[in-house]
Amino acid sequence: MLWTSLLALACSSESVPRAAVVDTAPKSNEAPATAAPPPALPCPSTWLPIVEGARWEHETGEGRRAKRVKTSIGRVEKTAQAWRAPVEIRVGSRTGTGTAECDAAGAFMDLFALHAVGDSAEAGTATDIRSGGRTGPLVPAGAAFAVDAMWDFELATLVAVGDSLMKRSTVRSTIRWKRLADEDVEYGDATLRAAHLHGEATSREESVIMGRTATPRDLAPWTIDLWLAEGVGEVRSVMMQAGTRQEWRLVEYEIPSGS
Repeated sequence: MLWTSLLALACSSESVPRAAVVDTAPKSNEAPATAAPPPALPCPSTWLPIVEGARWEHETGEGRRAKRVKTSIGRVEKTAQAWRAPVEIRVGSRTGTGTAECDAAGAFMDLFALHAVGDSAEAGTATDIRSGGRTGPLVPAGAAFAVDAMWDFELATLVAVGDSLMKRSTVRSTIRWKRLADEDVEYGDATLRAAHLHGEATSREESVIMGRTATPRDLAPWTIDLWLAEGVGEVRSVMMQAGTRQEWRLVEYEIPSGS
C-alpha cells in the first residue's frame, strides 16, 4: 500500500496582557525553523520504469512449451530517499513476488525472481521464489550506466520447494555487468532501441533439507544478456547455463502516465 510520511507542525501561543512588554527580538538560543523535506527523487527510472500499474507480458519457450509471464507493479511508496514497490509475477495459476526500487545509486527490479518463476519446468517445482537481499543497483545512475561501463551486482534469491520444511535454499549470485552498444530489438512488427547489458555470473547454493543444513555447493557459471528499452524495461533476454538456453521476448506492455 502507499505509505505517505506527513510532518505535523503544532504551534500554540498564550494571550499576552495589554500592559505587558513583549520582546519580539529573536533569541540566539531559539531553534531554527523546521526545513521543508527535500523533494522525492526523479523516479521512475527510464530504463526500469517503477510506475504504479505498469505491466509487462513476456513469452518464453517455443511451441507447446511456450509460456506467457505477466509482471505488474503494485503501489509505489515514495520518500525523499527512494521509490519502492512490490512486483507481482504470474505464470498460469502460479504467482510470485519481487521488489522494485529506485534511489540515488540507480534502479533495481527483481527480474531474477521473474525469470526463476517463469523458467521453472514444472508448476510444483517451487512454492516461493523471491529476492532475499542485494548489493548495488541493477541499472546504475548517470555515467555509471554509459556504454562500456562495468559494475558488480550481488543478489540473494530465496527458494522454497514444496513444503518449506522439505527444502529451503538461498542462492547467492555475483554478476559482473558490462553495458554494450545500444541495439534495435524486435517488438512485434516494430523495433525498440535498447541498451544491451551482458552479465557473467557465479552462484552458490546454501540449503536446509528436512531441518538439516546441507553442504553449500557451487552452481555452474551462467551468463545473461539483457536488452532494456528506455521508458519500456526488459524487451529481450537470453540466459545460458550448463548448455541450456532460455530466451524471453516482450509481447505486450503498458506504462501508465502521470504516476
